[in-house]
Amino acid sequence: MTSDPEFTATFVKMLGFLLLMAGGAVGLLLLIKRATRSGGPVSGRQLINVLSTRPVAPKKSIALIQVPGDILVVGIAGDNLTLLSKIEDRDLVAELSTQPVQPTFSNLLNRFSSKSTKDQPLEP
Repeated sequence: MTSDPEFTATFVKMLGFLLLMAGGAVGLLLLIKRATRSGGPVSGRQLINVLSTRPVAPKKSIALIQVPGDILVVGIAGDNLTLLSKIEDRDLVAELSTQPVQPTFSNLLNRFSSKSTKDQPLEP
């Protein structure tokens, strides 16, 4: 049972090429993973935070999401996101951004609605 030396050389070349291609694929995947990791330009810091979520119906909820400089009120239904409102009161945004304990959604909405109704006159 002697093997053909040409067959052995071809097999070794094919195996070497296969290992080279597999190593290149793994290296490329690691490079892509490293490039797409992190939460943005500031490493080690979360730029998007979910402050609170509240279900309002089956498969439907409302979320308060903090992005740099703003807090967004977002409706979530299935796989759809809808911007419902943007909290623009800078004092409230600063207060919500610095709170260490996650407040309840109803408390945040009550604070937001009470501040926004104080600034606007009641219509007859």
